[in-house]
Amino acid sequence: MMSSFSALTKEELARIADRRPCCERAELAALVRMDGCLQISANHQYALKVTTESASVARKVFRLTKKVLQAPIDIAVKKKLRLRKNNSYVLKIYPQSLDDLVQLGLIDQDMQIIPGIAKHLVKKRCDQQAYLRGAFLAAGSINNPEGTYHLEIITNDPIHAEALCHLINGFGLGAKVSTRKHWQVVYLKESEQIVEFLGLIGA
Repeated sequence: MMSSFSALTKEELARIADRRPCCERAELAALVRMDGCLQISANHQYALKVTTESASVARKVFRLTKKVLQAPIDIAVKKKLRLRKNNSYVLKIYPQSLDDLVQLGLIDQDMQIIPGIAKHLVKKRCDQQAYLRGAFLAAGSINNPEGTYHLEIITNDPIHAEALCHLINGFGLGAKVSTRKHWQVVYLKESEQIVEFLGLIGA
């Protein structure tokens, strides 16, 4: 389960309402990339399925989808039967065209999957900050500062992990990538750098 400090940090970040369309798109793209999967039905209908244990993150995905894509979206709550397990929120986005997938940096105009982070999503500094906020909201955690400082973002995609690390280090921070079982972990350990990173993404 997520530490209470992580949960509180994410609650705060999820409430940030960026009014710039480019930033909204970048943040939604990161949330979908980190927490989502692309489903294709037998009749070639596309859907993006995003799963999160955070109600505030689910609300943010819902709101950004309506604003950025203006696409239909369903939300369902999966109740956990085991004690101490959080509910999970499953959002299903129904792209209106392949252009929606291009917008989110999932595929290019030739319908090829884009590895890493699509360049059009992070052209500006504000877009980069919004993308990192989305990535942290989707798959980040942070230890309570009263203990050992440690912030990490976990992904199963090595190319995306390296791209996230590069994006963070573009702000002069010392992020690194390590492998934990089948996961790639992008992490910061220095307290000053963690504070700076949280400031960058709006905490």
